[in-house]
Amino acid sequence: MTEDPEDGRPDDSGTPTVPGWVLHPVDLADHAESWWLYHHADGTFEDEDGYVYEPDPAGVLVPVDAPAPTDPPGGPSLPLAGGERAEKEAAPPDTPVWGALPVADPDRRREPVLPPALVLISVSVAALAVVLMWVVVSRWPDQPTPASATTPLQVPAAVAPDSEYVRSQVLPSGDIRVDHWISTSRPITRVELGLPPGPGGGPVAARQVRVATDTGPWPGPTAVTAAPSAYEFGAATEVQVSYVLSGAVTRSDRPSGRALARLTSLDLSYPGGQVPRTVVVEGGRLLSAACATDQTVTPRPCGQSEGRAWRVRLEPAERTDLVMAQLDLA
Repeated sequence: MTEDPEDGRPDDSGTPTVPGWVLHPVDLADHAESWWLYHHADGTFEDEDGYVYEPDPAGVLVPVDAPAPTDPPGGPSLPLAGGERAEKEAAPPDTPVWGALPVADPDRRREPVLPPALVLISVSVAALAVVLMWVVVSRWPDQPTPASATTPLQVPAAVAPDSEYVRSQVLPSGDIRVDHWISTSRPITRVELGLPPGPGGGPVAARQVRVATDTGPWPGPTAVTAAPSAYEFGAATEVQVSYVLSGAVTRSDRPSGRALARLTSLDLSYPGGQVPRTVVVEGGRLLSAACATDQTVTPRPCGQSEGRAWRVRLEPAERTDLVMAQLDLA
């Protein structure tokens, strides 16, 4: 027996001198042959070209893997099991980078561009709107603050159960901003606003009237003049009525800044409204307060000073009395 000088395995006529080489039958596609295969420790077999073989269920070795090609493009073919040859395909050339760039669409229309004059007009209109908004806010600071659709009704802690609480703020303009709260254990569905009876000293009116309850704000007349206005809503135990009262303050020439608030709130009524009412007058420097059943009778002193405010408590039998205040607005 002679030894193959290239791979160290014996030829077909003798006994191998290199351990691991074994002559095995190999099942090819259409026939069987006996090949020298190297027996690895993991149980696999490999031929001299690097192809791997494993036994099939019948115990016959069949090729299962082939070595990676090492020939350059266009070089010789690689051997396959059974002597078959496979020609290696040449790799297609790479696609140029510029082939992926978008091509301009000649049919694409350009977006219209506003002339400079129209742009200037648009900017001027927007600036004018901002100025007007600032003027409105700064000129009319006496806006009432009723509850909104997204804000729950805020009832002051001073509002006791089954009572009414009126806060009247006399503004430097002579208007009076009024917030009137009602807290009752018996739900109500209606309130009525009107001017107190009596001749008075001039026209009095309420504007920016808002009615809100613990179930939300409710629509209704936004002004009260000579005729009373009614407001209906769902059953509620807490109600806030807000408005701005005009024409109720009379100014005096002497001394300068002296003023008399002939009334500090509207007449508010509702079914079953027999609860005490507290009236707090604020604004300027409060000098005194007086109460009367209407504007035709002589008023009587009432209430007491609390810091810069004047507080008057009216019992259920006198809850509709007028509360007047003398103050300095200078």
